[in-house]
Amino acid sequence: MNSSPTRQQDLQTWAIRHQKLIWGIIIAIAVLGGLFLLANTGSDEWESDSQRNQAFQEFYCKKLEEDPNEVGDSLISASNDLYSDPGDRAVLVRNARMIIDGAFTPTCDTDSPTYNQMIVESWAKVAEQQYGDNFTPSKAREAGVSVENN
Repeated sequence: MNSSPTRQQDLQTWAIRHQKLIWGIIIAIAVLGGLFLLANTGSDEWESDSQRNQAFQEFYCKKLEEDPNEVGDSLISASNDLYSDPGDRAVLVRNARMIIDGAFTPTCDTDSPTYNQMIVESWAKVAEQQYGDNFTPSKAREAGVSVENN
């Protein structure tokens, strides 16, 4: 009868060791699978300048329409750098104030009655200065911008 409890203990020990081994293998597979998925989520490099420029245009247009107050403030702050002509600066500042005051909603849609070429072109330059160096595919995805080549 002494051998029976010992055999039972040996079997329990063996089962526990194998259970730990199996869980270790499962965890290792899960970790490797996760690393594989992360490695294949896409490079943080642009495939081409065209791809980057297209994504950046979508980004700054989206920002223009979703955050007009920030756009207006940024345009006013950058007006001296954007235009050397005092008249052009005054027009830009007036338009930016109108955006901030809600007089019109800026858009990149050239068919819209509120489309303003000066605002769009000026904002594109300011956005490039503010975000351009750090505009990676992952930043584009975070902003809800497509990074696929069309």
